[in-house]
Amino acid sequence: MATQATVAKLVTNNEAEVGESLTRLALRRLSRDRLAIVAITMILVLAFLSISAPIIE
Repeated sequence: MATQATVAKLVTNNEAEVGESLTRLALRRLSRDRLAIVAITMILVLAFLSISAPIIE
């Protein structure tokens, strides 16, 4: 019994593959999560109100 080795052909692509940064990937995942966006917005509003409270008073 003879075995024959097969070799896959390598297809070269002259164009460089464009990668994405970790920050862009994280922001894309965050933008899909609507509850997280609402929570971040509420936290920012509360932080703004607490900082501006002495000025408003």
